[in-house]
Amino acid sequence: FFTIKVYPVREGTEVLSIRMKEPYKGQMGTPNVAQVILKAKQGVTIGFKSDTFVVQETQGLIHVPIYRRGNIATNSTVSCILHTGTANSSDFVISPQLVTFPIYSTQAACSVLILND
Repeated sequence: FFTIKVYPVREGTEVLSIRMKEPYKGQMGTPNVAQVILKAKQGVTIGFKSDTFVVQETQGLIHVPIYRRGNIATNSTVSCILHTGTANSSDFVISPQLVTFPIYSTQAACSVLILND
């Protein structure tokens, strides 16, 4: 099976205050303090298109599709790591990989070389 490890960069909501003081030729009204709330950009979600993919042992190189949604206006990177189940290293080539989604890209793939043993 695959493990996806996502490296999100997220900010929380941030707040700043603006205060008026010492008006020239006037008097201070109320409120004289305003709060500005900076909402964080929407995060990124990355996942597999499905949780199961059935392929023939003779297929060779396969591309397991992954998706990205949310804030796609920046690059995102995900790590695809293979783990043996009932298949072992004689059935596929173990090679961890980083998959990078370019700006505005919503689809990519983790690739695995299947060996016909």
